[in-house]
Amino acid sequence: MDDAGLKPYSTRNLQNVLSNLVEGDANIERILEGRTYRYRWTGERPNWLYGLDDRDILTLMLARRHLEHLLPYDVRKGLDDKLAASKELTTPRGRSQLLKSWPDKVATISLLPRMQAPCLSSDVLSHVSEALLNDRWLHIDYQNAAGRQLSDVRVMPLALVQQGERLFLVCRFEGHDDNRNLALHRIQTAEATPHPFDRPYFSLTDYIDRGGFGFGNGERIVIRLVVAPHLASLLRETPLSADQHISKRDDGRVNVSATVIRGEQIRWWVRMHGEAIEVVAPKNLLTEVDTTQPATTPR
Repeated sequence: MDDAGLKPYSTRNLQNVLSNLVEGDANIERILEGRTYRYRWTGERPNWLYGLDDRDILTLMLARRHLEHLLPYDVRKGLDDKLAASKELTTPRGRSQLLKSWPDKVATISLLPRMQAPCLSSDVLSHVSEALLNDRWLHIDYQNAAGRQLSDVRVMPLALVQQGERLFLVCRFEGHDDNRNLALHRIQTAEATPHPFDRPYFSLTDYIDRGGFGFGNGERIVIRLVVAPHLASLLRETPLSADQHISKRDDGRVNVSATVIRGEQIRWWVRMHGEAIEVVAPKNLLTEVDTTQPATTPR
């Protein structure tokens, strides 16, 4: 222990630690042999694993994969521990083995090119999630995309959003009542304070729908398109909106109308399909400037 830089335990301290393990849920048992106590692990699941079947463990595995950065840090750490224990303490066979192999048989992909996730500090993520979970002020150092440095500023964390490979903290700077989106990988340091704040009314769903992530200001417009038959088939399966209307044309193409949010997201979608789409209205959809950008883009 000296070589490892650890302070040696006294016999009494070790006895107390082992007694706590016996009385806890670690499934450690104490055996009296003559005048000596011996301790051993029973080989059984910890108590918290009782009641979890293979379907529950599968759900936890998929949650861990897809919610990795959206869970509070301590919750994610606890989930990792439980999954590690479930693998060590169970011997998969039959249907159990099939369920455990399920995560290797499913995946989600994006229509856009897959980009590498930016480097993200685990310490920053830990403090951000702690402050967000407990509604406490957060001290940060931050550098935006333009290189502007913000040092030792205090923000009110309101939400954490994953957009593609990036994470954004929706927050309010102290003394301001407008919402800002900060890219987590640009937060250089973060410290959750012990100081709580009165959380204002904030609906994340409404914020996103109103264009809170640079996709317009929530203005809804009726878009009218002429599309190629193969794209029309796709839109029949996955409509642009609940009120989408499709009708055939004499030239073999298809008319499409739908109510969408005016902004960069719909423009990106139209451009992505190239010559398969002709914009009938609004005529200036692809050339207009999104005037909402200064108020909503990440700082």
